[in-house]
Amino acid sequence: LLHLPCGPRVAAAEVGFVRVDPGTRFPWHAHKGQEHVLVLQGAYRDGVTGRVFVAGDEDHRDAGTPHDYTVLEGPRLIYVVVLYEGLDFPEPPAGHG
Repeated sequence: LLHLPCGPRVAAAEVGFVRVDPGTRFPWHAHKGQEHVLVLQGAYRDGVTGRVFVAGDEDHRDAGTPHDYTVLEGPRLIYVVVLYEGLDFPEPPAGHG
């Protein structure tokens, strides 16, 4: 995560660029607050819905929303994130992952 300076509308959030290598699985986590993502390069598959997000796609998560994701083969995943209140890393549900 490369943190970016941000303005007053997102002063309470972590804002930055995230870069993740292909094949990486980001672990099961829950959002304490809202999260907004804009994919700039690469792609990932959401572990709950199976939806694939590619360059140009936006992903919005509400507080309490749990999931994991896997970065797909191809270029590194690069996205911009606005994350409020951080993440929790609870145990995934039985049968997941």
